[in-house]
Amino acid sequence: MPLEHHGAETEAASVRLSPDELQALMSDAIRRHGQAERAADPVDRSLATLDDAYEIARQLNIPEEHVRAAVAERQKGKLREQKREVIRRRRQRHFFATLGIALIATLGLLIGGMQVSLGGLAVLLWVAALILGFQAKAARIADADADRVDLPPQPGTCRVCGAAAYNERATFCDQHRYRGPRSPGVAA
Repeated sequence: MPLEHHGAETEAASVRLSPDELQALMSDAIRRHGQAERAADPVDRSLATLDDAYEIARQLNIPEEHVRAAVAERQKGKLREQKREVIRRRRQRHFFATLGIALIATLGLLIGGMQVSLGGLAVLLWVAALILGFQAKAARIADADADRVDLPPQPGTCRVCGAAAYNERATFCDQHRYRGPRSPGVAA
């Protein structure tokens, strides 16, 4: 689609933009163009593929390795968020476990007659529960902490290579599944 000029060449030539302003301007133009295309054709809302991204990058003279790096960064971000959720759930379990222990200890002290040294232990347990509660709800999870966590295996996906598993409940593909020892004299 050719650009149309309406006598604004002299005005456009006098405007100087920094690299950040140019990037913001182009991002806004691309966003507006996308909105106009969606408004013009509301029926076709299919998802774009990675090949579409490569084609657009070729048209804009963007190297393919930049697109691959951007895709890898987005996938890494999504994976990190899943790992952060695993950490949040783990912290919540620790909080509720400590809270339960503190509650049982306090009830035991109240029923059995509170002694000063045991009362201090109950207070310490309640403080630990409060700290774990804060950590479970409000503490930020660093990228390094999220990167160290392993995600639980997903049924239907091989945990070794990521390929489809040999059945919908398995976590290994046919190549990586356990076959057990072979009996002597039995043909494979």
